[in-house]
Amino acid sequence: MTPFRPQLESLLRDFDPATAAATRFRDNPSGLTSAWVDLDTPAALPRLAEALRANGARLGTTTVYRHDVAGAPGDHTIAYHFVLGGMPITVKVRLAAGAVLPSVTPLFPNADWEEREMMELTGIAIGNHPDPRRMFLDESIEAGVYDRYVPYSDFTNAARHEEIWQRVRDTATRAAGRSPEEATP
Repeated sequence: MTPFRPQLESLLRDFDPATAAATRFRDNPSGLTSAWVDLDTPAALPRLAEALRANGARLGTTTVYRHDVAGAPGDHTIAYHFVLGGMPITVKVRLAAGAVLPSVTPLFPNADWEEREMMELTGIAIGNHPDPRRMFLDESIEAGVYDRYVPYSDFTNAARHEEIWQRVRDTATRAAGRSPEEATP
């Protein structure tokens, strides 16, 4: 067991006993502990991020995915991947369509680009971000267009890459005023 697990358990109990009770831990064969924390509301994210930072955690990266494209196409799950003394901690929060995710960039400056990517590519609204400018797409392109046509969860599944690119080609063909059947391969 990682020696930082008791520190995280204590931090989570102080943060919210229900969150602490629902946190999942796993020890791999080498003895490295990983933790998964599910937050009930997006508003809890900056409070937990502040507690993690105060205990010496750092932010590694973020992940965004749509977990239920058919039933809730605008909903996303956002995962912030922290490290506390070598122990990976994934903090997840579900974001309903139209909800605002508070920025953690003021606490972890390396979240800047990742949160900006979320806004630009998925259309997620991030509140209080210090620099919400786009990085890649022209302002004339609707935010979130990438997520609508090629969801990240589909894009990263290499087994389906041909299906994804076919969807992109079909969309471009329709935008040009032709049917996909008229397009030449």
